Amino acid sequence: MKPTKLTSTSLTASLAALFLGMGSASAALIWNSSGPTNNWSTSSGNENWTGIAVWTQNESAVFDATSGIPEAIGVTTDNIFKNITFDVSNFSLTSAGAGSLILANDRASTIAVTNTGHTATISETIADSANGSSTLTK
Repeated sequence: MKPTKLTSTSLTASLAALFLGMGSASAALIWNSSGPTNNWSTSSGNENWTGIAVWTQNESAVFDATSGIPEAIGVTTDNIFKNITFDVSNFSLTSAGAGSLILANDRASTIAVTNTGHTATISETIADSANGSSTLTK
């Protein structure tokens, strides 16, 4: 078989076709400070995420300017996360019962504060995935 020379246009089209065929990835959930509680929870009554929803396991969490006023958020259930991104300063994640933060099943989680000079605090247990040892990048 003769090798084919790829141009940037054909490579872009090929990659786009590959990714379109993979199905859509779910969007990150964005914290809503106007939600009914300050609890990061999978339990009903704690609809604090994008679209007035409770936490969905194995998603990415974003705390940004659309989230509202930075606040202390209590972790009240075991919450599996892919990534946590703080795009604004002064949010804190704290222990509020038997819950914990659990690294995602993809075993490649990240925690990021995206802006120089911003801070975020996590005062909660971060546990490995049930699939074994995980990798955490911060």
